[in-house]
Amino acid sequence: MTTMAVNIENLKFLEDCSDLECVAALAESIKKDGLMHEIVVARSAEEGMYTIISGARRTKVCKELGMREILCKVIVVETGCELKIRKKLNLGEILL
Repeated sequence: MTTMAVNIENLKFLEDCSDLECVAALAESIKKDGLMHEIVVARSAEEGMYTIISGARRTKVCKELGMREILCKVIVVETGCELKIRKKLNLGEILL
C-alpha cells in the first residue's frame, strides 16, 4: 500500500452528493417561506401512520427544523403500489 497526496480535483465521489446542497437550499427556503407544496402520502396498514409518496426530502428538512406538523395530501394507494405511484407522480403521469 502506498500513501500519497492527491489533488482534491482528482477525487470522484462514489455516489452523487449534489443532493446535500439541495437539502441545504431547501432548508433555507422552508425557513424563509414555509413549506410551499404539501407532502403526498398514503395511509399505511399501521394505524395512524402514512407512507410518504412524494416529499421525503421536504419531510426530512421539516423534521430537522423542528416542525411538528406539516400539510399533506393523503391519497388512496393499493398496498405495495407506492413506488409505482411515486414514479408516475415524478414523471407527471399523475397530477394532484
